[in-house]
Amino acid sequence: MTVAIEGGRFTRITPSKVSIAQAQRIDGTGKALIPGLIDAHKHIMNNGGDHMAVGLTPRGVFDNLATMLRGGVTTILDLGSADIIHVLRHAPVVRPRIHTAISIVTNPGGYPAEYMPRRFYRMGAVRECQSPAQIRRTVRRLARVGVSAIKTAVVSRTFDGKPVRGWSDAQLNALTDEAHRHGLMVCAHLTYAADYVQAARCGVDSVHHAAFDGVITDRVADELIEAGVVFVPTLSLASLLIDGMQYRWCDDPQFTAGLPPALVRNMREFTTHYEQCPPDEPVPGFFVSLPKREWEAVPENQLRNVAKYIERGGTIALGTDSALGFSLHGTPVREMELMVEAGLNTVEAIQAAGQNAARVFSHKENIGTITPGALADCLLVPAEITASMTHLADISTVIQGGKVIR
Repeated sequence: MTVAIEGGRFTRITPSKVSIAQAQRIDGTGKALIPGLIDAHKHIMNNGGDHMAVGLTPRGVFDNLATMLRGGVTTILDLGSADIIHVLRHAPVVRPRIHTAISIVTNPGGYPAEYMPRRFYRMGAVRECQSPAQIRRTVRRLARVGVSAIKTAVVSRTFDGKPVRGWSDAQLNALTDEAHRHGLMVCAHLTYAADYVQAARCGVDSVHHAAFDGVITDRVADELIEAGVVFVPTLSLASLLIDGMQYRWCDDPQFTAGLPPALVRNMREFTTHYEQCPPDEPVPGFFVSLPKREWEAVPENQLRNVAKYIERGGTIALGTDSALGFSLHGTPVREMELMVEAGLNTVEAIQAAGQNAARVFSHKENIGTITPGALADCLLVPAEITASMTHLADISTVIQGGKVIR
C-alpha cells in the first residue's frame, strides 16, 4: 500500500507500492497505519495528582503538550482550563492541535463548586449563569472567542450525595439551543446514572464519564442513542487511580521518572491516605469525596455502562480526562484497552479515537480518518495492534499535518 501526503493532507491511497519522485519515503513494512489519536476530553492545566495543577510550571505545560503529541495524540479537546488556553492554541511549540471549551458553564453554586477553588473561576475555568437569557448570553460570548464546544454539567448531587443546583430542562434547553445556533456541540459532565436521561431529552451532543454509581437503564441508553449522543466514558481515570494507589506507583521509579517532585509527593500523600482510610469514609483530601468502598466499585460500574451502550448500538469516543490522579498526559493505552474490554473490537477502538472523537466538537478540519483530503495525522504502530491495544505503546512514527514529529 502507498499513502501519499502533500500540502499537509492525504492525497492518494493505493493498494500497491507506488514510486513518487522527490518524495520523502517512510517504510511501513510490518506496521499498521492508523489515524492520529484525538482525545476528546483533556485538561491541559492539570498535571496529575489529587487536585488541579499539582507541581505544574509554565515549562511543564509545554513539556506535557510535547509528550501528548509524541505519544500519538495529534488533536485534543480541552474541556475546562482557563482563559490562558488561547495562548497555547497558537503557541509555536510542539503540541497537539488544540480545541477548547475554555469554561464549564454552570448554575451558581452548581458543579464544580464542591471542589474547585474560586480563584479558578476568576481565571475563566467556570462561568456561572442562571436565567435563560444569561445562559444564552454566556454561550454567545464563548462562541465569539472561538470555542469548539460548550462544556456544561448535568448533575443532581455532589459526590458525597448532597443535592446540588443543577439545570432545569428550560435552562439546559436554552444552553443547547443557543450552542447549536452557533454551530457548537454541547459536552456534558455526568457521574450519576439518574442524570443521563435529562441529557438525552435536552439536546446534549456528548456525555462525558460513565456513571460511577450504577448502570443506566436500557430505556435511557436507547434514548441517548436515538438522540445521537456520543459517549465519552473516560474509563482509564478511575482504573488508573485505583491501581496506582493499590500498587503504590508513587514508589515505582519507572512511573515517577521525570515527574515534578511536588507531584510525586502529592501522589504519596493521597496514596497513604487511601491505605489508611476506612472503607466507608472518603479518602481525606481527594477532590472526589466518595467513600473508599464506592471508589473501588467505580471501574466495574463504568465498564458495565459502556458495555451496555456498545451492545445497544451507541457511539463511543476516546477521552481520558487527564491529567488527574495517576492518569498522566501521554499515549492513552489504558483507555483504548478498556474500550476493547467493554466490547469494542480493536478496529472500532481505533475509530473511537479518530472519527468518533472528531464528532464531539465543532471544527472545520477533516480529521480522524486516513482518506484523500483529510489532514495528514497518522501513526505507524506494530501490525499486532489488531490483536491487542497494548501495542499502541510502541508507536514508531507520528505525523501531524504531514510533518514527521518522530
